[in-house]
Amino acid sequence: MAIVSLNRKKCSCCKEIKNLSDFYGKSTTKDKLCSYCKVCDLARSKAYREKNKEKLKEYSKKYYQKNKAILKEKQKLYAEKTKGKTIDYKKKWREENSEKEYFYNLKGKYGITEEQLEHIKNSFNYSCMICGIEEKDLERKLCIDHNHTNNQVRGVLCSSCNLGIGNFKDDINLIEKAIQYLDQYDVGFFNKNIKKLKRKKL
Repeated sequence: MAIVSLNRKKCSCCKEIKNLSDFYGKSTTKDKLCSYCKVCDLARSKAYREKNKEKLKEYSKKYYQKNKAILKEKQKLYAEKTKGKTIDYKKKWREENSEKEYFYNLKGKYGITEEQLEHIKNSFNYSCMICGIEEKDLERKLCIDHNHTNNQVRGVLCSSCNLGIGNFKDDINLIEKAIQYLDQYDVGFFNKNIKKLKRKKL
């Protein structure tokens, strides 16, 4: 037993004397505590997982296949038991960490950092890159526009412009046809020739 005083114990790994609260509990030892402190225990566990990654992966796979029905039932019961608590917790966390969640999703979905997004916005004075409306005049943040084929970020747009090019399937040919359509029929279908005549005179 490595307890050196009433509330202190020596770690068998790092040899540091620490508070008893710095050790995990263990029912099989005399002092009911692990011989390694929490820091060393976590480091040892991490090293073991890294060394035996494939072995543990295979074990988990076999265990799940063998106990699939039991595990699913446990998950179902747990979900039913904690449904209200989970929803409330997630709602509260999102309210308290909205910015943190936003930038976390930003990195995961688009592969850019908070700093890179700020650089894009600053380059266009925090305005939509199509219509020019400023972010401060919008009800929500500027949208991140990206190429749906290669997932590369193109820029920032207001929601209206972002939806607009999305409805055109990001197709330049369709957008050009829409421009031609507006140019030709803006005066009305039955008056379209008037605009042509006026343009010829000019």
